[in-house]
Amino acid sequence: MFFNKTSPKSCESLRAILQKYEEASGQQINLSKSSVTFSRKTPQEIRTRVKATLGIEKEGGQGKYLGLPESFGRRKKDLFTVIVDRIRQRAIKYSSRFLSAAGKMTMIKSVLSAIPTYAMSCFKLPAGLCKRIQSAITRFWWDTTIGKKKMCWLSWTKLTRSKKQGGLGFREIQSFNDSLLEKISWRILQNPSCLLSKVLLGKYCKHKVFLDVPITSSTSHGWRGILIGRDLLKTRLGRAIGDGLSTSLWNDQLLSFKMPSRPMGPPRAMDQNLKVSDIINEQTREWNHEKIGELLPTHMEEIRALRPSKRGASDSYLWLPTKSGEYTAKTGYYAAMEREAEPHLHQTPNHLNWDTDIWQTKVSPKLKVFQWKIVQEALPIGENLLNRGILDNACCVYCGELETTEHLFLHCEFVQKVWNLAPFSINIEPPTLRSFTNTLVSSKDWICLLPIGIGAGPLFPWICWTLWKARNYLIFEERPFSPTETMNNAIVEAKEWQQAQSEPQKKTLRHAQLNQNATPPNSILCFTDGAWSEINGIGGLGWVFVDGEGTNIDSGQGAEQFISSPLMAEALAIRSALQHALEKGFSQIHIKSDAQEVIRAITKQELVKELYGVLFDIKTLASLFDSISFSSIPRSENTIADTMAKIAKNRLVSLLSFWDPFDVIAN
Repeated sequence: MFFNKTSPKSCESLRAILQKYEEASGQQINLSKSSVTFSRKTPQEIRTRVKATLGIEKEGGQGKYLGLPESFGRRKKDLFTVIVDRIRQRAIKYSSRFLSAAGKMTMIKSVLSAIPTYAMSCFKLPAGLCKRIQSAITRFWWDTTIGKKKMCWLSWTKLTRSKKQGGLGFREIQSFNDSLLEKISWRILQNPSCLLSKVLLGKYCKHKVFLDVPITSSTSHGWRGILIGRDLLKTRLGRAIGDGLSTSLWNDQLLSFKMPSRPMGPPRAMDQNLKVSDIINEQTREWNHEKIGELLPTHMEEIRALRPSKRGASDSYLWLPTKSGEYTAKTGYYAAMEREAEPHLHQTPNHLNWDTDIWQTKVSPKLKVFQWKIVQEALPIGENLLNRGILDNACCVYCGELETTEHLFLHCEFVQKVWNLAPFSINIEPPTLRSFTNTLVSSKDWICLLPIGIGAGPLFPWICWTLWKARNYLIFEERPFSPTETMNNAIVEAKEWQQAQSEPQKKTLRHAQLNQNATPPNSILCFTDGAWSEINGIGGLGWVFVDGEGTNIDSGQGAEQFISSPLMAEALAIRSALQHALEKGFSQIHIKSDAQEVIRAITKQELVKELYGVLFDIKTLASLFDSISFSSIPRSENTIADTMAKIAKNRLVSLLSFWDPFDVIAN
């Protein structure tokens, strides 16, 4: 793809470039398959001249590239209709396979919801189109026969809630679209030198930075979608401090790694353009305590808990919901859902824990969905049908009383006879069980008797399932089941499921590989460790240098205040040890630490947002050695460094308990 002016000179230059490419590569450009796209107001005579100069007769802009339209008109919904058609065709294909509810749920999450992903990662889909996609997925979920619509027992909003909140975790189409567009905005922020960023920033951000560009009525469709993702990105965007040169002291969210937080200010007009580098000591590359006390006395602890780079790392943006600080579409989607969530929708009935009481139970997936439907009143039980105005009479098929959830599964005379046959170690008295949800929660403690017992899995869901099937057989096929047959069916199905899950499987032994790199010969071993006190935020650092024969060569220790976590203490210990090794003139070194997460971040180039500046310093210091390697070890092999770190920490704790902290720091 080439972007070119329509002037004769520009067109001739482009033609010459294409000819040189053909001569150099030996490949010939197929002009009959090439096309030229003009802006809307380009005169016809200029179009004719450009096409003649380039030798291309076909005008583009009306076709598709990778399934997406090359240009947009006013009716954008029609351009993406093919997405809805594909979803419906796939839904029809799988509707004929008589999938269980659990199978449908898997199909929706893995196949149907994934069809529009590519289009949504490029453009903002119209709201009407998103509703049509939602409608196609909804019909696949509730319907059982093609072309015959069934009752939708729950709203789409409830279905898109997470399983922990009582939903099924289906994707909310518009929020998922926004989270994918958010990824483009993240790419522009993090990599402004890539081609996509250069083109977009050069066209739309001539007078304002990307984060401040407004959405106007004349904004193009593609750019509007990116800005929508940007606005969502800003709700959880933070700042990692390296050298502090590009971070505004007052306007950037720099105080927390959990939620966006920035200092309040400035206190004086002359300080409004200050950067974070203005409160960093130029010589030590550490915080200037006096400057912080003058400008931000209320944020002293928060700022000092941040660790700027001592080796000149550039400041960077952080996506706060992830541990690494890198944006992911999953966390972006959750952020979008939280923004649209209504608090009253997340109420859990009767202290039910959706995860432990339903989704993590050891039963088949279809029974998990079945229990979920019962609790959500999404089964076609008599009372539910009566409330919807579908039936005039909601009598129980066994006894003639009103068929409610509790009556059908607990209180009916036929059902009570079934429960009396249940092989539980306790005596079940169904009339005393007033709530199905409470019974479901307490049934986890009902132990099955041997030899009828089914092991670790619960029997209660299977009994409810066979009760439901027995009721439906009687209504639709006039086929009655006795209480004994109903209970036997529940036990048989439960045992079959348990046996299928306990079949021998190939076990893959997973050995923990602690040593990422073997110790090179003639290297000095350096054991490092950090100790941390959560109460007062004091961290101790310790390191020991040992030669190949195990003889201690040197050691060091230190302690610091305002340490945010044990992970930070471990990383600071490694940085201090490397600095000490360079001062001693060690050229070959092998670092050993029991902080596996820090070692993994160093060796595998992984990011940890709170360690941004420290990790950069460690990697920079490591490049100064002739040979260096890192490995993680068990804590039992790191006792000396651990003891030194704890001694350093306790010494500072004792010192601060008798002296004013700022006097100690000053001295």
